[in-house]
Amino acid sequence: GRAIVQTTLLLCAGFLPFATSDYLTTYMMGTLLPFVLVMALVADLLLLPALATLGLFPVGDRIPAPPE
Repeated sequence: GRAIVQTTLLLCAGFLPFATSDYLTTYMMGTLLPFVLVMALVADLLLLPALATLGLFPVGDRIPAPPE
């Protein structure tokens, strides 16, 4: 949790200066990329544990053994 949050915040802070650009494509990258990173963080912290609880995402002992 903590490492993912810190990494996301640092990456967002690194890309936000691009949002001040006068070039449209660079401006879009500077605004959309931090938004996508935050949405991925929300999915990692909220959606993935919920899917694991429901059994839709195999974790730990639930991973099927490879066929022999």
